[in-house]
Amino acid sequence: MPKPLITELLAAGAVTSHFPPPTADDQTAAEQLPASQLRAHALALPALDESTLRAHFADLLAIESWPGAAVYARAAALPGLAALHPRQPATTVQGALEILHEVARALAAMTGLDRFTLQPPTLAIAERAALLVARAWANSSPSPRNELLAPAGSSALDAASELGLTPRPVERLETGDLDLDKLDGAAGPKTVAVVASWLTPSGALERNLAAAAALAHARGALFCVAAAGLGKLAGHTRLREAEVDVAWLHLGELCPAATGAALGVRSALTEFLPRPLVGKQREGYELDDELPRSIGPLALAPARLADALALYVALRTLGEAGLKERSERLAGEAEYGPQLW
Repeated sequence: MPKPLITELLAAGAVTSHFPPPTADDQTAAEQLPASQLRAHALALPALDESTLRAHFADLLAIESWPGAAVYARAAALPGLAALHPRQPATTVQGALEILHEVARALAAMTGLDRFTLQPPTLAIAERAALLVARAWANSSPSPRNELLAPAGSSALDAASELGLTPRPVERLETGDLDLDKLDGAAGPKTVAVVASWLTPSGALERNLAAAAALAHARGALFCVAAAGLGKLAGHTRLREAEVDVAWLHLGELCPAATGAALGVRSALTEFLPRPLVGKQREGYELDDELPRSIGPLALAPARLADALALYVALRTLGEAGLKERSERLAGEAEYGPQLW
């Protein structure tokens, strides 16, 4: 919804002068100016109190223009997009499937993970799906595992309990990073997965991420990461370098118009992802339903096309260099606040 102009915040005629009346010296100086340079009427400056003015500028700072917004608006209004059926034959929606496939590939390149699905409509559902993948993986192994380790206060602990897993909270260090000693003491042969966040509660990069992954893998467990912060870290670091097996993220971090989420995994876990996945063959793009160990579909469609389209336009407009530049700006704003220049 468009923000009002500053003049639209005022009642009609609600203007005032913010300058004192002219003195005799002012009058003398004015007489020396050419007539063409003199103002015939007082400035009609808005009569806004300080709190209203601050709130107005705060609203303006909250508006983040994103690349390709105009192109996306035109594309999203095309009648053909709104008329698509969620399970239309793949041969009739090759353009849409190409967009979904390319966005998934871009997310894979940014994170280093191998396969992504754009089915989750929210971040909470993406997190739940990640734990379902971990549970399905554990059920396929010969030794039973049912414990999930995560930092105290993590939403993954509640989700794990709802899914029949045993949640085991692990305290953080005073810095906000994972306490590896406590994690080491809690992890064992019944651990399904260790869940961590890419960023600490203060917004800093988790310094013990790779060590936590090594610890989880040493116990035979998966290492799962809530990848909040992708927008600030894109082009600078990847989850693959921390040996992450499963990750989920909100697409709005990369494009403000997107409201859904994404779930990514290493190739060995692809068979557990929600079906269908969008694949590419020599003949074109296809919907892959041949996932016998899949946790099942999260929605009728393979992805939210509007989200994928917005992200596709933004990524194509930015390019790799632009994406890295945007991440640096977001990181700076997170540390120092929004800049006015």
